[in-house]
Amino acid sequence: MKIDPQVLKKKVEYFAALDTARQPFKEIWRDLADYMLPTRYTWLLSDKERKQKLTRNPNIIDATATQAARILASGMLNGITSPSRPWFKLRLKRRPNEANLTIRRWLDEVEQRMLTTMAETNFYNSLAVMYLDLVVFGTAAVLIYEDYKSVFRCYNASLGEYFIANNSTGLVEVFAREFVYTLGQCVERFGEENLSEPLRIQYKLGGANLQKELTVRHLIEPFDGKLPKVPKKSEYQELYWLVGAQSGDVLATAGYNEKPGIFPRWELSGNDDYGSAPGMDALADTIQLQHETKRKAQSLDYMLRPPIIADIQLQHRPTA
Repeated sequence: MKIDPQVLKKKVEYFAALDTARQPFKEIWRDLADYMLPTRYTWLLSDKERKQKLTRNPNIIDATATQAARILASGMLNGITSPSRPWFKLRLKRRPNEANLTIRRWLDEVEQRMLTTMAETNFYNSLAVMYLDLVVFGTAAVLIYEDYKSVFRCYNASLGEYFIANNSTGLVEVFAREFVYTLGQCVERFGEENLSEPLRIQYKLGGANLQKELTVRHLIEPFDGKLPKVPKKSEYQELYWLVGAQSGDVLATAGYNEKPGIFPRWELSGNDDYGSAPGMDALADTIQLQHETKRKAQSLDYMLRPPIIADIQLQHRPTA
C-alpha cells in the first residue's frame, strides 16, 4: 500500500519525538524489570542481554518483591474485575430507576452476553497482565480489536515497545509501538499484496525465509484525514509500516469510532505521560534485599565451608 511520502515522513518524525519523550523513564523501568520481572520486559534490553535474561534471572536472589507484585495484581483482578462474578451493571445513564420492565430485561440480557463473551475470550488473562504492569511500572497498555472467532481479542503491549502521549485533559490520546513480526506473520496479518516486491519473493521461496524478523511500527492517533482507506467519520486512525521500507510504503491503515484499547496509569505527576507505581516505591528496598540475601548466603557458606590454609605439601592430595 502506498501513501503520500511526506505524510509518512511526518509520522516517522513524530514517532522519534515520542521516543525522545520516553527516555527519562527507561532507566527506572529497566531497574524494575531487572529486579522484579526480568523475563517479560526484554524490549528494554539489547539482543545479547535478552537471550541471557530468558535463561536466568541474575539479579533476583530473593523473589519477595516479585511475589508481592503478583499478589497485589491478583487481588486487583479479583477485586475490581472478577472473572467469577458480575462486576458491572448496565443501567440507563440519565434515569436509571425509570426504565420499564422490557428495557430492564434487555439490559440484563446484554449484560449477561457481555460477561459470557469476556469469559470466552482472553479478556481476563489480558487484564491479569495489565494489573501486573500497573503495580510494577505504573503504566499499562491493552489493545482490543474485533475478532471473527471470539468477538474481540486483547493484546498486551510490553513496556519498552510502546509510546503514549496525553491530550489536554490528561487522557492517553496517542499510542505507538515498535515490535517484531516474522515474514510469515506479516503476510498473515497484512496480506502479501501489501509487502514490497523483495519480501514477496522471499515469502514465495518459503523455508527459512518465513522466519525472517521484520521490525514493524504501529501508530494510533486522532483522525486527521491524511490516510487512505480510513472512513471520514472515524475518531481515531491507525497506521502500520516497516522500518526501512521504501518511501510511502505502508502495511495497513484503519479507522475507529473510539480508541481500540485501554491505557491505564497508576498515578500521574503533573503532565507526565507515564505513571508511577508501588513497584517504584519498593525498588530501593528490593535492591537492598538482594544485596543482603547475597551477603548472608556468602557468610553462611564461609561458616560451613571456611577457607583452609594447609602445608604446600598437601597440594593436589585428596582430603577427607
